[in-house]
Amino acid sequence: MAEIQAMVQSVNHLKDSFLKVNRQRLARTHDYLNTEQSHFLELLPLLFHINYPHLPGYVSDQVVTGVSQYSPGFGALQAVKSLFPNTHLERRASHQMDIYSLFCMGSSGSIAYTRKATLT
Repeated sequence: MAEIQAMVQSVNHLKDSFLKVNRQRLARTHDYLNTEQSHFLELLPLLFHINYPHLPGYVSDQVVTGVSQYSPGFGALQAVKSLFPNTHLERRASHQMDIYSLFCMGSSGSIAYTRKATLT
């Protein structure tokens, strides 16, 4: 039993470390983006999460939606207001979270990300 608890603690530590590095990467990426690019980066997970009819990417109510453990933050809501001023998001009942995670690939998803990488 002690071995299982140690393994669980180890996995939780690795998960927490990964999430911390990921938050740092995302913050560093935002530092190098202009306003429109930053809005897009904030808005992207929200589009996967809600699949709202008046926002880009909507196909039907039958597509996979809901990003697990995601809740739109202030930046995402401000991006919606800025880019789609006539759209008013409604609170909806909780639904199944079909998407476990979203990942940023390429230079912005790496530790070696630099401003030069953003501009090329």
